[in-house]
Amino acid sequence: MSITTKRGFTLLELMLTVMVLSVCLVAVIKGLYLNLKAIRTAEEYTGAIGILDGAMVRMLASQASPESAIAASPAPEGFELRLSTAPLTQGSSEDHLQQVDLGVHWAAAGKAKSISLSTLFSGQAAKANEATEDIGDLSQRSN
Repeated sequence: MSITTKRGFTLLELMLTVMVLSVCLVAVIKGLYLNLKAIRTAEEYTGAIGILDGAMVRMLASQASPESAIAASPAPEGFELRLSTAPLTQGSSEDHLQQVDLGVHWAAAGKAKSISLSTLFSGQAAKANEATEDIGDLSQRSN
């Protein structure tokens, strides 16, 4: 009479394996969800920074006041561009320096989000930029 041994896994071993794999799968799915959420947030902030950059370029290129330069091109749907200016008391009165605070506000997933940028603005800055470009053009022509 020969004794044969059965090879294989017991039910308990299989149940433990399934449980461990389930826990690992839940951790992987949670990691993917958090990754997608981070990507979405990064895209929102990148879009907001693009809006701020465009507004700042329009403001510096314009010879008008910051308020009129920003009002000329509103923010895309879902975003709100806010501007506040305050004159600086430092410096000469010829500079007309202002502190300009630009902010973009939007709502995502039921939460209010915002990003802001502060800079100094001079009404003479746009004219100085144009003069610098003209001088650069003249120097290139003379070469």
